[in-house]
Amino acid sequence: LGDMPLALQPTVREMFMMQVTMRPSAKSFSEHPFFESVLVLTLRYLESLVEKNGVKKAQFLKGLGRIIPKFPKRVLHQKVLPTLLAELKTVIQIPFVLPNVLAIAEGTTKAEFADLIMPDLIPVFAVTEPVQVMLILMQRMDLILDKATTVQVNSYALPMLFNALESASPQMQELCVKLLPTFAPIVEYAQLKNNILPRILAVCLETSALSLRINCLVTLNKMLDLLDKWTVVERLMPTLEQIPSREPGVLMALLGVFDTLVKHKKLQLEKSLIATRVLPFLVPLLVEDSLNAQQFRTWMGVVKSMVTIVEKDRINKLEEMAGIQEQAAGMEIAGGASFVGARDPLSAAKASGVRDDDFDKMEALIENEAKLTKARGAGAGGLLDMSIDADGLN
Repeated sequence: LGDMPLALQPTVREMFMMQVTMRPSAKSFSEHPFFESVLVLTLRYLESLVEKNGVKKAQFLKGLGRIIPKFPKRVLHQKVLPTLLAELKTVIQIPFVLPNVLAIAEGTTKAEFADLIMPDLIPVFAVTEPVQVMLILMQRMDLILDKATTVQVNSYALPMLFNALESASPQMQELCVKLLPTFAPIVEYAQLKNNILPRILAVCLETSALSLRINCLVTLNKMLDLLDKWTVVERLMPTLEQIPSREPGVLMALLGVFDTLVKHKKLQLEKSLIATRVLPFLVPLLVEDSLNAQQFRTWMGVVKSMVTIVEKDRINKLEEMAGIQEQAAGMEIAGGASFVGARDPLSAAKASGVRDDDFDKMEALIENEAKLTKARGAGAGGLLDMSIDADGLN
């Protein structure tokens, strides 16, 4: 009896009485107050839901979300969920059924979600009308990302986001743009570069909704870690430079993107690019009247930090070039001294720092060696003459 509702336990005990007369009748048991509870009435209504008209179904399904948390998990899976999933086949009822299905999905494991819910949910991702269907799915995308596999997300959820980005509803586009940074790390890079990024850039340029444009810029800023340098320089930066809005929110979001670009360690934007592309775009915007004092100070601070980056890099390069030039000049001087030394060894040696007394000692040593050599030569000549005379005598 431990698993049985408390309200039913006394009656169930009576049903096990030895004396038949002590047991409750079937009629009295069915009239027990427990069976008039909200949960039981809800299950009864679900059993006959297929017979109700669209209005009654919608009214019932709107209130079902408050009752679902009170059901045991087993009852939800075996009694409630099958009826709701069958109603997903009626497109007009999906906006009323889907929130309840996703509420039940919260209490499922990944395996249960894949087995019980996802097969019937896949066709729903392709529904574009009514637009509330996509809105509900995007609002609960955190749940879908948690329960579904990466393959399922890429195959079904991502195409839905592409449809939402191309929607005529700014509200839907904005919700989609906010979700994309969550999707970006789990999609293939080719998908990110060729499908997601171009759509965000197009929306950012074409929309007239201020909040949507700002959120596009914020999303781009969050996705910079995932982009390569060529894509940033050749596709992102030209689009940022074309944005026509000069409202404070848009300007500050633009500034945030360029500030991140310049400081990004992975992208390592060239200092020449900062000097020739980034600063020429940002500096004229300092005089925009739409900026207040605090925004101007922030803008000025970012510009100054970029100028400092360019300045330090340029000074380092100029000092390095100066050092190379000095070394080259020193080598030319040394080469000239070597040439002079070849013509006048004594002058070259003196020019290299050899002292006069060293030369005096060296000259004395050379003179002594010459005298000894001469003496040896003379002695050898005398011996040679004597040898000749001896031969003549013989």
